[in-house]
Amino acid sequence: MILFYNKTSGKIVGTIDGRIHPPEHLKMWVGDREKVGRVVIQWKPTGKEITEIVKKPIWEDYVDKDGFTEAHQVGVKKTKVKSIEFKPKFNPDNIITDFESGKKRIYDYKVKLKKDEVVGFMLK
Repeated sequence: MILFYNKTSGKIVGTIDGRIHPPEHLKMWVGDREKVGRVVIQWKPTGKEITEIVKKPIWEDYVDKDGFTEAHQVGVKKTKVKSIEFKPKFNPDNIITDFESGKKRIYDYKVKLKKDEVVGFMLK
């Protein structure tokens, strides 16, 4: 996640969602660089392995009476998927994960600054 904020008020003025950003995202800016700051939220592996059951639909083609082919779901295949858990390096009060999961709305908050550095978040 990349957050853009007003350097004076702390108001969040834009975001680029995601955990992995291509170089093009890292070159982007919202507004005037003199007035708008940016913070890139880095993510790190925790080392904890996660196993999830993922359901994938099974499709078969069906030809109707007019000769048109349509895909129809005929079942669901369950597959175990293993991955490594990641967490944000900067996550005061778990707020970044709450933003990402939709539990909290990012634009209801502003950044807390200390010597021009983002040190946390607070409600507007």
